[in-house]
Amino acid sequence: MSAKANFFKIGIFVISGTIIAIIAIVVLGVGTLFKKKIFFETYIEGSVQGLDVGSPVKMRGVPMGNVEEIAFGEREIQI
Repeated sequence: MSAKANFFKIGIFVISGTIIAIIAIVVLGVGTLFKKKIFFETYIEGSVQGLDVGSPVKMRGVPMGNVEEIAFGEREIQI
């Protein structure tokens, strides 16, 4: 009888843990997980001083996203 009670308690624990995990994923991910993402890439020849990863990107004053990466690109030289 004791073994059945332990399996029952373990089952309830696993099921409730799974339900809590699913609820947490839905609640925390509702803002970003299901949001459509569009990536833009731009090249700037001048200085990008003051631009950091995580900086907000605005278009006509409206926040559109964040800077995700800053990297050096290959430079083409034609003669």
